[in-house]
Amino acid sequence: MLTALRIGNFKAFAEAQRIPIRPLTLIYGTNSSGKSSVLHSLVLARHAQETGDLDVHRTNVGGESVDLGGFRQYVHRREANRRVEWAMDLDTSSFKDRLAELFAPVKRVTMLLNLGIGLDDQDRPLPEATPEIHTYELLADGPSL
Repeated sequence: MLTALRIGNFKAFAEAQRIPIRPLTLIYGTNSSGKSSVLHSLVLARHAQETGDLDVHRTNVGGESVDLGGFRQYVHRREANRRVEWAMDLDTSSFKDRLAELFAPVKRVTMLLNLGIGLDDQDRPLPEATPEIHTYELLADGPSL
């Protein structure tokens, strides 16, 4: 079961923010505080998982009502040389079958992704670059696997 998200350099979020997820999670706050950014990060993750596309404009989930504008729009402050951080914490007690066996001694698994576009030697985005996963890390109760 998903227990937390961590989002950084995505839309309203500069520094990575950890967002606990409970069976009932309310997202509220003032205008421009990041409520939509949380939801859009989930839409991006779902779309990327289904299609492999990280330069997302319209999504299967949001249809015409959600336009992320592509990487250069959803990266924080539209600074394309930044890396978007997206992570999720999973409670392993909900794992089934072989996955439950593999993670039997582990209580929490964290999957962390950093994505961005290619940069030149002066850290400027390459004009034709498309976003890709730069790092992928899987953590089990803290230490990296």
